[in-house]
Amino acid sequence: MRNKMYIWLPLVMLVYLGFMAFSFKDELLGAGRYFQFYGTIGIELVVIVLLFFFLRRKSRMQERRRREERELDERNRRQN
Repeated sequence: MRNKMYIWLPLVMLVYLGFMAFSFKDELLGAGRYFQFYGTIGIELVVIVLLFFFLRRKSRMQERRRREERELDERNRRQN
């Protein structure tokens, strides 16, 4: 489950964004705060997308490191 964090964490944040946007829509749009409402949604979407790519890259780097360590262990066992 941990290796798929780049999928489920942004999904949880998207659900949270949807809930908060729905909850405060009437309050902010009714007061004429269009820029605050849509700006917050836009910024949070950018952060969620960046988080997805950052976590995916981190996961791939960890997998590559584990694979290289396994290969080194196999080589060392064959040599001994």
